[in-house]
Formats: sequence, structure tokens, C-alpha cells
Amino acid sequence: MRMKKINWYLLVRSRDAVFLVVVGLMTVTGCGERNKSNCTEFLQRIVVEAKPTDFTLSQVIDSISFVALETNQNALIGSITKLLVTDSNIYILDNKMTESILVFNLDGQFLLNIGHQGKGPGEFIDVEDMCVDNKNQVVVTDYSGKKVLFFDNKGSFIKEIKTSYFPNKIGYLNRDAYVVTSFFPNGLINILTDEGRSNPLYFFDNPEFRAYDHSLSKGAGGINFTQYLDDTIYSIDIDQIKPKFLIDFGDRKMTRSTYLGYPVNPIDPTLLRIIPKGIRYSPLGFYENEEFIFFYFFQSSADDRTLQFCLFAKQTGESIFTEWNQAFDDLFAMHKWLPIIGVWKDKFIMRFESYLFLERFDKMYAYFSANKPNYLSRLEEIKKSITANSNPILVFVSFDFGSLKLMGM
Repeated sequence: MRMKKINWYLLVRSRDAVFLVVVGLMTVTGCGERNKSNCTEFLQRIVVEAKPTDFTLSQVIDSISFVALETNQNALIGSITKLLVTDSNIYILDNKMTESILVFNLDGQFLLNIGHQGKGPGEFIDVEDMCVDNKNQVVVTDYSGKKVLFFDNKGSFIKEIKTSYFPNKIGYLNRDAYVVTSFFPNGLINILTDEGRSNPLYFFDNPEFRAYDHSLSKGAGGINFTQYLDDTIYSIDIDQIKPKFLIDFGDRKMTRSTYLGYPVNPIDPTLLRIIPKGIRYSPLGFYENEEFIFFYFFQSSADDRTLQFCLFAKQTGESIFTEWNQAFDDLFAMHKWLPIIGVWKDKFIMRFESYLFLERFDKMYAYFSANKPNYLSRLEEIKKSITANSNPILVFVSFDFGSLKLMGM
């Protein structure tokens, strides 16, 4: 594999930091004669080699809204393993406490639980992942049960499909087709149809490639696939897997083939970069909408291991990143950002624990009084409705780099 060229560069400057953001449109070739027509694709390069940027959350937030999730004896969230939002509902997969999918409306009112543990039809041994398709069916993978289950959005069981593999992650594509990955025994990416057919999908017709430690997320134009020790973000469509983004970690990198005997990425081994001495996932969490990309990554040294995050504007190529614990969150009066756990339309979704909301309320109230007084009544409503043990609050935010004035400075 060889990268022919990088077509253009964009230099972004800031008073606080000067760094290079390379937005590369790179032609990938050398995929083999059988699939050469499908393998010529473009990558957008996201460079995070710069000095971290100093900024506050309010400088990049364009809009914000709060949804307090109702708490009752049937809706006690142990963990938010996965969060999905549709035009009518919020779906939360909790495989720690309830071992089910909890459904809320967009105002946070609890509606129902979907599924429960068991070995019979419509039951799962351990729920691993979920997606919601265009029929509003909730589709769930049962790893140990080796099956994929279908429910309607009222919680009624529809059907289940048995698999020959242990289904792990799942994402809805289109045309009644789903991406289902299998960690064991074969590490393959499978296209599962609504009728129950399951076909493996290979990277550039390379059956030797295996996806052993990975995640799926909904992206613009398909399903995004990320995997352990790989800096390339792939897009999965109904009939192909193609490279989509390249995360360039600059000088803090080494080839993946030096680690643990992992196979070399089929694009180009010279582009397989990880941060020496400790990057755990590259990236850890990857969320994309039409305008922005957000992801985390660990940077480690002999003395320290820090979680960093990057926010990237797809259209302009602007990029900022910083250490998680160094970015002052002035909106919520903390020295770290709230964790981003999902994306919906132009909104990224943050998780705000109720006890933290109550602890920070006075400082938050003072900030909003001075800067965003129209939010005060909503903050007061939430405070009255929760306790320290209540379910988390979801914070929907949209980003805008305008106030940072990164361009032309």
C-alpha cells in the first residue's frame, strides 16, 4: 500500500496555541486487483500533534439543553453502556444493574424496560449491544446466547436470529441489514439481514483481517468502525469496508506491528501509529455528526497517563484538543469536561451525574445568572426534581468554533 500524496494543508493559528491541522485527501491504492474499483477512497487526516489548546467549554458551546432522566424502582440505571436517541425516545442499554434497555421520552419520562435475562425465546443471557432501525425496532445482541433479538418500541418481542458466532457489537445500516461483529471465534464483521442471512465482510477482500477489540458508532453516511491500536477509522456499508478518517498522532507514534503481534492494517503499515508506552484505544470513543468529530485518547509516559480529547470541525479542518482534566468547564464549574456518551443530529450528549449537579449548583447558577439567564428556570426545575442518588442528567450540546477565532489569526 502506498499513499500517493496529500493534496493540501491548512494552517490554523490561535493566540493561545499554534498548531498544524493537516486535512489530507489521500488516495489509497494497492488493494489488489479483485477489489481495486472499490478500494480507491479518500481519507481525511486529523492531526493532534500540537500543543494542547487552552479554552473553556463556553467558548465552543453554541446551544445547550438538559434532560433529567426519571428515577423510580423500575428505572434505576447502573451504567449507560450505550445511549441512542431517536425523534421520539431515549434508549439506554444498562448491562450492569437492570440488564435491559430502559426507554425514556425526550423529556426524560420513563416509559418501559425492554427485555430481560433468561434462556428462552425473547430472553437474553447477557445483552451486549443494541441499535434501533428504521422500523423503530430495538435490535439486541446476546453474546453468550449466540443470537440477535428484535423488539418493537413498546417492548414486545418480535423474533430472534440464531448465529454461528458470538455476536458482539451491532449497528443498523439500511435496507433491513445490520452490521454484527464477532469477537470470538473468528473476529469477523458480518452483514446480517432481516431474514437471518449472515455474510462476512472483509477488508479489501482480505479474509486474514480480524476485528478483535473494537467498537461501532453511527457516522455520517454509514457505520464507523474503530479498533484497538489502529489510528484509522473505517466506514462500513452494505457491501464494503473503507477507510474514512486517519488520526495522526505526530511524533508520538510507532507502528502497530511492534505491539503484541497484531496484524498489519491493510492500508499502509507506515500509517499505523500509536502513542508509545500506553495508548489504549485510538481513539477511545468516537462520535461524529455532520459537522464535528469528538474522540478521546490516552497519552502515557513513564510518570503519567493522561486522558486527552480532540474536537474536529469536518468542513473547515479546525481542530482543538487538550487534556481532559485541564479544560476548565466553566458552564458546570469543574476542571474537566463532562463525558460525552452519544450523538443525536447536531447534538453531542454529555452525562452529568445528579450528585455532581447538586454539588455544583450554586456555582453553576452564578455563572448562568451572569451569562445565560434564560436557563435559570430549567436549572431550578432539575434541582427540585432530583436527589444525589437520582439517575444521570443528559446534557445536549452543539459546538461552534466561532468564538475561538481560530481561523485567520
